[in-house]
Amino acid sequence: MAKDKVSAAEMAEAVGIDVKAFTAALRAAELPWHHRKASWLVKRDSPEHEDMKTILAALLKEMREERRNRISAG
Repeated sequence: MAKDKVSAAEMAEAVGIDVKAFTAALRAAELPWHHRKASWLVKRDSPEHEDMKTILAALLKEMREERRNRISAG
């Protein structure tokens, strides 16, 4: 892939997140710039990339908290 573009799959794989979980979170966010059924491919360091990074960070935080809760409950 061109260095100036980044995909949701690349971002998810880079941090060990399931790609489908990440794209589901992206769809749930209903980002105004993303059209239904369009690929999640954006220009690196663009506002759209920043939106995707924010959602990825929130997903990582949510997953850490869920794991912590399972461990403390177990």
